[in-house]
Amino acid sequence: MVRVQIDCPTDFINIKDDLLYDWGLQESIYPEILITNPGSEYKYDEHHFNDEHYQDLKIVATPSTGNTHIDLDYLEKKGIEFYSLLDDWESLDKITASSEFTWLHIMNAMRKFRVATNNTRYWREEKNEDKLRTQQLSGKTIGIIGYGRIGKNVSKYATTFGMDYKFYDPDVFANGNKVSSIQSMKDVDIVSINCGLNDTSRNLITYDTFKDFKKGLVVVNTSRGEVVDERYISLLIKSREIFYSADVIVDEQNLSTPHHSELYKLYDSGEYENLTLTPHVAGVTTDSQEIAFRSIIELCMKSQ
Repeated sequence: MVRVQIDCPTDFINIKDDLLYDWGLQESIYPEILITNPGSEYKYDEHHFNDEHYQDLKIVATPSTGNTHIDLDYLEKKGIEFYSLLDDWESLDKITASSEFTWLHIMNAMRKFRVATNNTRYWREEKNEDKLRTQQLSGKTIGIIGYGRIGKNVSKYATTFGMDYKFYDPDVFANGNKVSSIQSMKDVDIVSINCGLNDTSRNLITYDTFKDFKKGLVVVNTSRGEVVDERYISLLIKSREIFYSADVIVDEQNLSTPHHSELYKLYDSGEYENLTLTPHVAGVTTDSQEIAFRSIIELCMKSQ
């Protein structure tokens, strides 16, 4: 039997035992295959892989599209194979959880859902009417940064809600909705950040990015925390120039991050109702994770 270590939550996956049995896999702390996801408590790097437990390691895989929790350079140097959901687009296209959660963040921000729930005790007292007044989505324009699987889904949702959309993605050659730069979207009401993290997109959102955009701009980030400069975003939140709603913060593999992240500090203070954070759970649904887990197991075993 092939030995596998699974460092991700699987208790809820009804198909887990059947998959392991069908493919002849046995869970072990001395794995030939390691499966780990971005929710791991630390980054798998040279320090971890040099442990004697991994002396027979042949494959590392993640049931996600993100891979910042794994040192890919080390794997390449050691000749260890790596797989992610990006190696199985057929399965990936069936997963809409992150797209749906992105839209949830957009709805939350536009309709001030957090503000409304925090003020339920006052019901609709006159003094809170202005505070609770929001905007409908129909007729608005959304700017999408990153026009991959999630970005395209967001554009479909926007169209369904009667919205216009523009997108920025230098790697996509597409229709007339594409713009040449982020600054070209300065007339939009909402910005949705959906690009992957790489050397080009790291700190893509900096001090000057939104300077000419509308005051009150809604910015949603369900991609990676490192795509934005947290110091800059924090300044805009403090000045109430934007509503920022995100599922990610920087350096999530560091357990102390929440206590050092500027965004987390602002959120934890309770002073800024124009800031919403969720703990990177966009893809956390039973059905999507079952699809992802099945895909990764099959990718690993078919490579044998």
